Order: sequence, then C-alpha cells, then structure tokens
Amino acid sequence: MLRRILLLGAALAAVLSLSAVPTRPAIPDTTIDATAHGVVGDGRTDNTAALQKLFDDTSAGGGGRIVLPASEQAYLAGPLNLRSKVELHLAKGATLSPLPYGGGSNAPGTYPLSGERYTNFLTASKVTDFAITGQGTIEGNGQAWWDAFRANKKMPPRPYLVRIIGCERVLLSGVTFSNSPMFHVGFHTTNHVTVEGVTVRAPDDSPNTDGIDPAGSHYLIRNCDISTGDDNIAVKAGNTYCSDIVIVDCVFGNGHGVSIGGQTNSGLDGMLVANCTFNGTNSGIRMKADPTQGGPVRNVTFTNLTMNGVKYPIAFYSYYNKVGNPGAGKHLPPVAAEWNANPPNPLDTPTLPSWRNITVKDVVINNGNNYSVIWGLPHAEGFIGELRFINVRYTGRRGLLFYNVDDAVFANVGIQIEKDGPPVTTYNSLVITRQPPSQRAEKGGSVTFETAAVGGPGAKSVTPSYQWYFDGQPLADGRRPDGTVVAGAATAKLVLSDIQATAAGRYTVSASVPLDLYDPVAKKLIPGGKAAKANSITAMLAVP
Repeated sequence: MLRRILLLGAALAAVLSLSAVPTRPAIPDTTIDATAHGVVGDGRTDNTAALQKLFDDTSAGGGGRIVLPASEQAYLAGPLNLRSKVELHLAKGATLSPLPYGGGSNAPGTYPLSGERYTNFLTASKVTDFAITGQGTIEGNGQAWWDAFRANKKMPPRPYLVRIIGCERVLLSGVTFSNSPMFHVGFHTTNHVTVEGVTVRAPDDSPNTDGIDPAGSHYLIRNCDISTGDDNIAVKAGNTYCSDIVIVDCVFGNGHGVSIGGQTNSGLDGMLVANCTFNGTNSGIRMKADPTQGGPVRNVTFTNLTMNGVKYPIAFYSYYNKVGNPGAGKHLPPVAAEWNANPPNPLDTPTLPSWRNITVKDVVINNGNNYSVIWGLPHAEGFIGELRFINVRYTGRRGLLFYNVDDAVFANVGIQIEKDGPPVTTYNSLVITRQPPSQRAEKGGSVTFETAAVGGPGAKSVTPSYQWYFDGQPLADGRRPDGTVVAGAATAKLVLSDIQATAAGRYTVSASVPLDLYDPVAKKLIPGGKAAKANSITAMLAVP
C-alpha cells in the first residue's frame, strides 16, 4: 500500500526521494473491546483510569488494537497517554471526548488543570508504532474553551486534542477530529507519519484551532478534508528540522491554508503539496517567518492546486511578527521602502529566514480576493529566489507583489486583475515575465528566442542586462565554428540563423539588474548594492 505514493510520479520524484515514504507502525493483530474492561460510553462516566490502564496493559503485553464500539453517548476521559504498539480504533458511531471544561476548578467530572496549564487530551511521548484509526470521532467540545479564551487571553494554555512528541512510525486514519480547545493534531520531532482519510472540523472563528501540524521527516498526508479557525496544515520547522513532507489529494475549507512557519529556525528541505483544492480559505499557500525566528527553507513544490475564492492566495514573507498577513495591504511600497531603509527587525542575526528553490506549478486561482505577496528581506541572504511560476492561471481583484525577490521566473502565466493595480508589481526585485519556449528549426533555417524581465532597485524600473547561454556556455554574436550565426546574445531577443544540427540543445537566458541591499554592519541601505540575476528555465531547440 505504501508504494501507492509512487503514483504521484515525476513531481514527487523531483522533490523527494524514496526515503520520504513513511514506514507504517507494526502493531499485533489482536483486538480488544474496551467496554469489556470497564470503559463506558454514556456521556457521564469518567473513563480516564480504565482507558489508561488498558493502554498500559496492552502495550506491556506486546500490543494490540483497542476498539471503542459505537455508543449513543460519548466516552469521556481526562488526559491520556498513548503507548507503543497500541492502535486506538474508534468504530463508526463512537465518540471520544475530553471531560467538560471546568474553568480550572478541578471539580469532579471536569477537565483537570495541572499547575499552570491544561495537559493535552491524547499525548504520545517518545513512543513507537501506534495508531488512531476508524470512522469514529474525537470531539473536543471546544466552544466553552474558546469563550473562556476570548474573555481572558491570559488563561492557562488550552489542551490539544492530540499531541505527538519524539515518536516514530505513526498512523492516523479515517478518524474525525472536531472542535478542539486549541490545535487538533500537533507533532514535534516525530518521524515516519502517515495521515490519511482524516477529517478536521472547527468553525472559522475558533481561535488557534490548527488542523494538522507536522514537525519532523517522512510525512504523507493524503485524502484529508480540513476546515478550521487557523492553519489547515502548518509545518512547524521552528524547533524541529523538517524534510520529505508530502501533502496530496486534500480538500481545505475555512482556515489559513497550507503553511510553513511562522517559525523556521531549524529549517526545512523538501516538501510537496499536490492535487489539492482550497475552497474559500483565508489563505492558500503560505510561508511565513521573520528574523527573530527564521531559518532556511528549500526545495518546496506546490503543484496541481485549485483555489476558489481564497482571500490571500499566495503569501511568502519574512515579516511575520510585523504583518499577520501581508495580503491585507499593509505592505505597499511606502512600507517596503521604509522597512528596507530601517528594518523593523535586526538583520545581523543567525535566525534570518531564507526561501529558495520554490516552485508553483499547474495552479488555478479563481477569484482571489486580495493581494498575493512574495516579500523577502533586503539582506544578502534574505532575498527570496529561485522562484518559479509555471502554468499558473490567476484571476482576482488584485495582483501579485514582489518585494526583495532576486530571481523569479514566469512560464506560461496568465493573470487577470478585476480591480486595483497591474497584474505584477515589483519593488527592489527582478522577475522574468516571459519564458522563451522550446522550438524546432530546420537545418539552414532560423529561429528566435525572446524573453522579458521587469524590476530594478527600490521602486525604479530599469532595463535589465541579458545574456544567452547554449548548453551552459555564454553565447556571443557572430558565426560559430559549426556555421550557425548568433545575433542578440546580450539582448532580450536571440536570433539563430543558418542553423546547423549541432545547434540543437539547451538554451537559457539570464537577466540582471542592481538591487538595493541593506548592510547590517554599516546599518544602512546601499543603493544598487546587490547584483541580482534571474535565470530562465531551459528552452530546447530541436533540429531534425
């Protein structure tokens, strides 16, 4: 079954290795009916002691599958610790819920307050080989918790429904998680995780109710349906190095979309989001951090996505602690100019966010309601770069804004704006807006490759410098040794004539402009201090 992931094909192979396929938990094929061990689903009984003993005894006995059968009322419990080699299976019609919120009173029959915080409902800490499966529901009954939080933001931290820390080989399958007091499923330093066919539900105004938050390596999240009041999925690379994350065939309703961050201190390398639909989400795809809590994020691909009525379709930015979501308009050029000259966060820091080798491919955005923003830092290592938009169709009220981006390329991108401004606005950025396509030419004939780029230092638009390459080597005007004639090697239009068979191969072009650069040592902006260079995607010339 795990090998089905290979059907994702070339997009997956380009980003991740076979090591990304998570190893599933190994759990003995032994079934235990929880109700035969004193567990009662009557909506009144506190099952904490009975369930915990069952988890402990089953694990100590070698493991097995603990089943909560269908019941007219919920199985109630306080905080529980999951154990190794144990599968918790909720049958269809079974609901497991935390004890009711008691306002921290610790009154009998209410959820206990442990010191200065509420312990998470289901916790797995440093365990291996466990699962939560079935067609039942883990219901958080979060309304009372959310009301208390709105009334007192300093209340003790609310519990997650599921918190998984330092674990290996985890499976979540089929279950519905709903109305968590805080995050629904949160991971930390956990590897080899499969989440499939899971549903997450919470109102769009429920505070901090993230759906699924991966943190670790080798994750497969597929066929999930997630609507929440915060991030639908947020990869937490703050205290955990993350790699080989696959999110595929999912549907997202209300919520803040698929995010990386807002802390990326430990870094991320290798993530694929594919074949997903976003319906009315607040955000679509988002990468967020700032110089107080940033790190390197590399090799991320978003492909075959459809966004319908998303408020902020794309937001990649390095000012998370200053702007909750830049698509709202607090980032317009006067703000970008002020923050380039006078950074709101110190830039001489080891926690600088960096975003490189990011691909947005085969994406359709319908009726985007606000700006999409790509906003890096004016630091030598803080510009966003190696950014590729390929086969993107974008309609919306406002366009795409590029701030402090040193290497972005469009290929077959169509943008239609219904209200404010041009389709693309640059500030201290460089974007290749026209990708030369692959072509065929007859021997002795001619062919033309054309490109176009926009950008320049600050708000200025300057004419870029261009250089064309053949098989990685720079071209010069004139007749080549094989007889092919080259013209326009340092312009936006390359013309090849009297083409010979040896002219077949790979053609690319680079565009260059100076960009402003902040010097954190001198603590000032250096106009034109960075030589930015954007490189096109390879265009092939075939000479039959």
